[in-house]
Amino acid sequence: LFAAVGSWGALRRDRAIERDGARAIATVTRLEVVEVHDGNDYVVQYRFDVPGGGTVSYTHLSRT
Repeated sequence: LFAAVGSWGALRRDRAIERDGARAIATVTRLEVVEVHDGNDYVVQYRFDVPGGGTVSYTHLSRT
């Protein structure tokens, strides 16, 4: 029961962020598919341009 309530709460929070949250536009600077024994992993690097003229880089690892 607690897991179901927690999952429902997380879903509501995520939907609110999607609906009302801030937005940012990113440029994908690198996409790499890494083959592992149980599927593929994806490494994605993003670059965000900030209003002050600089950039912020971020790397995300997505495991399948």
